[in-house]
This record gives sequence, C-alpha cells and structure tokens, in this order.
Amino acid sequence: MKKQNIVGYGLGERVPILADLIQENTNFKLIGFVDDLGSNIRFKKDEYKVIGKSKDLKKIFKKYSKNIFLGFAGIKNTSRFRSSYKKFKKIGFKFPNLIHKKSFVSKSATLGDAVQICARVIVNPKAVIGNNVILNAGCVIEHDCIIEDNVQIGSGAVLGGFVTVKKNSFIGLGTRVINGITIGEKSIIGAGSVVINRFPKNSIVAGIPAKKIKSK
Repeated sequence: MKKQNIVGYGLGERVPILADLIQENTNFKLIGFVDDLGSNIRFKKDEYKVIGKSKDLKKIFKKYSKNIFLGFAGIKNTSRFRSSYKKFKKIGFKFPNLIHKKSFVSKSATLGDAVQICARVIVNPKAVIGNNVILNAGCVIEHDCIIEDNVQIGSGAVLGGFVTVKKNSFIGLGTRVINGITIGEKSIIGAGSVVINRFPKNSIVAGIPAKKIKSK
C-alpha cells in the first residue's frame, strides 16, 4: 500500500519521538515540518526539513499533504496545543492517530483523532480516548477510563479503572490515580503525585497523597 504524506507542526522536543512513531507506522511518510519559532533543541543539521511557516499552511495543504501532527507538548504549550488543533482542522487538515507498534490498545477501546500513543502504552478495554490526546511512553489507561480532548498524560502515569480526565488537563509523569477519580477541566497534576481524591476544574495538584496547591 502506498504511504500517505504527513507533515509536522512545531520543532519541539517531541519531534524525535514522533519521527520514530511515523517510521513505525507503515501508512505514512514524513515530508517535513512547519515551524514559526525555531527550535531550542539540538538537532543535527538538516535532520528535520522545514518546509514552511504557519502563513504557508494552505499552500502546504495543497502541495504536500492533507495529514498533519503536532510536534510539541508540555505544560507551557497547553493553550497552543489545543488552538493549533482547531486552526488546522478548519483548514481541512486530517490528524491521523500515531500508534507505536510496541503499545497495546484494546479492541474495545475508543479513540478520537490526533491521538499519539507512544511505546509501551497500555489502553485497556472500554477506555475512551478523545481528540488531540498524547499518551506518553509506558503510561497505563485502565478499563473504562474517559480521557477527554486535548489531554496530555506523562510517561509512566497509571490511571486506575473508571478514571475521568476532563478536557485540557495535564497529568505529570509517574502520576498514580486510583479507581473512579475525576480530574476537572484544565487541571495540572504534578509529576509523581498519587491522586486519591476528586479535584475540580482549574486545579493545580501535587504530592503523596495529592493536594490542591492552588487554582489556575
């Protein structure tokens, strides 16, 4: 089967991970990146080809590819992360799911679009993953979890069964969330936290057990 072209937006620190994901995925060929800000990451010269800036997106859509992915993430980029997704969808870009071969996604799980699933991730039965979600390496999404749109989950995080993470939230690496917990919209859970209570929207939470530090 002929590979489809795909382009990335943003030369962020996730670029090598995503390039690996695409290499693992036999459906796509990476053409290059759209980048406005330049990168503070030390890449080898010409390692990743820049084919234009945001102002060129409509031209890139017509000339290069109708498939795109976001090449950045992190707490500081949550607003840009969700706004870029909306902007590119309006142009007509498709956001295919990028799923590493060394991950497990149950056949009964449901995925939206623009889902990035890295190596050793486990998504167990009846989990629901929304649009524009990042599941970083080694995280576990247990059965019947609901992960809403624009959520980022850090490496090694474990979410017990029936956990709900509301949209636009960030779960730090190594976090543990016990069964049945709901994490409110636009919340941030600090790395290594153990979450045993529910938290409302806009909460910033950290610790063992996790406690609310402040509201956003």
